[in-house]
Amino acid sequence: MKTDRKIHYKKKGLGVAFDIGTTTIAAAAVNLSDGKVMGAGSLPNPQARWGADLLSRIQAIKNAPQLLRELSVSVAGALNALIRELDAESVTEITAAGNPVMEQILLGISPEGLSRPPYRPAFKNARTVPAKDI
Repeated sequence: MKTDRKIHYKKKGLGVAFDIGTTTIAAAAVNLSDGKVMGAGSLPNPQARWGADLLSRIQAIKNAPQLLRELSVSVAGALNALIRELDAESVTEITAAGNPVMEQILLGISPEGLSRPPYRPAFKNARTVPAKDI
């Protein structure tokens, strides 16, 4: 389906979009004034050392709740590494998305509720947080 819809960009500066996957974290640097992708990169998700799959990571957090902080910090470190790799230190906006487990760990929220019925995430809507809080 072809549309003639144009996207209007109203922001200025550089943005970075992250896809936080279970095995890989991908990033794209985007010019916010025109939407042009300025660069892209990816890294293995460093959380793999706590388990190759989501359930293993949730179980690790259940067994040792202090690991939640370590897993969160490891992802934040990977995001910072990708920002440096993309030469995007002057970034003005960041967007990150992933499955509910990855999003909750990034924000330091325990994903334990996703490991048992009724399998509800801690939140469903987008969260806006200062980058320094991650």
